[in-house]
Amino acid sequence: MKKKSCPFEKEVLDGLSSGELTPEANEHAESCAVCKESIAIYRWMNRFQTVSLETNTARKILPDAESIWEGAFSSPAPVVNPTKELEKKALIPLLFPQVLAYAAAIVVVIYLVISNIPGIQGFVKSNPETLAIITYISTMVKTVFKSSSALAIPAAVSLLAMVIFVIVAAFEDRKLRIGKQYIF
Repeated sequence: MKKKSCPFEKEVLDGLSSGELTPEANEHAESCAVCKESIAIYRWMNRFQTVSLETNTARKILPDAESIWEGAFSSPAPVVNPTKELEKKALIPLLFPQVLAYAAAIVVVIYLVISNIPGIQGFVKSNPETLAIITYISTMVKTVFKSSSALAIPAAVSLLAMVIFVIVAAFEDRKLRIGKQYIF
């Protein structure tokens, strides 16, 4: 959009500011749209100045930028970079659901293994090498846990839990390095 201008606009505005508008400039201002708009803006700004002086808004002193800057940092604000202790304290309520989720995952894995025993047995019977390896491991486990067979299931569950925790910790450590966040 091109700006519209008039060669007499400056003369009309100078006449308005001095209070002596020549008859030719007055006659031109009545017929020219650009000059009419300039006169309307000039009069509006003069009214705005008059109202401002009457209400003393022009005499009010604004604060300098330094005091505004200092005021923004002196007011109590939330901590931008909390320490790790505060993060740990804030994440404590999430610890119970996290442990519960790990326990549920362990129960699901155990259920899947137990429910798929016929499939596992079919795989073992189809491969003679696998059958020999499993037989050897099972006899070794039976001899080790012969006297303490009641500890076999808790030991297996705890071993499985440790494996799951190691895997989860390995992935969380990678997320820490990549995302630079602190996670339990």
